[in-house]
Amino acid sequence: MLAIVKKSEDKGPHTIDDFESVPDPLTDVYQSNAGGGPLTLKLDPDNKKDGKYDLRYDYDTGTPKYAGATKRFSEPASWYGNEYLVCWFKPDDSGNRLVLQFKEKSGEYWEIYKELTGTEAETVKLRLTDFVLPPWGGQVDLKLDLTEIVEFSIYVNQGDPSKSATGTLFFDDFEIVK
Repeated sequence: MLAIVKKSEDKGPHTIDDFESVPDPLTDVYQSNAGGGPLTLKLDPDNKKDGKYDLRYDYDTGTPKYAGATKRFSEPASWYGNEYLVCWFKPDDSGNRLVLQFKEKSGEYWEIYKELTGTEAETVKLRLTDFVLPPWGGQVDLKLDLTEIVEFSIYVNQGDPSKSATGTLFFDDFEIVK
């Protein structure tokens, strides 16, 4: 059973990004992992949930077999008292694996995975307590602490090696909700 650090209730929801007020180029907000494969992030007006833009995420998992980018928050965010990460998402049927990740101020990382099957856009609702601490994830106290979140990342890991290591995903409206 996952232990959760208990604090006073927070007032959600929290918007991680809706891609409406993100400056272009996106590299000013989302830093690509230098050890990963090539990644291009663009504001896209054509595949959005609502508003003017979504995030177009062109990736190549390449030799390291992953590609990803991280948004660092200027101040730690408290997601405590909320239950879900919700976002609009259009997969590419690549057979690769989407990894959504956040990092606590303590240095612990938490991840959740979604196989990239189909091409129909959908709103996904992911329970925060379903995120797992990966073995490399800066294990500090092994307790999910939603009170001081400092980073949010979007990665793609290579899946079936017989399928393409490249693809394009679309995202909109990343939110933390009750």
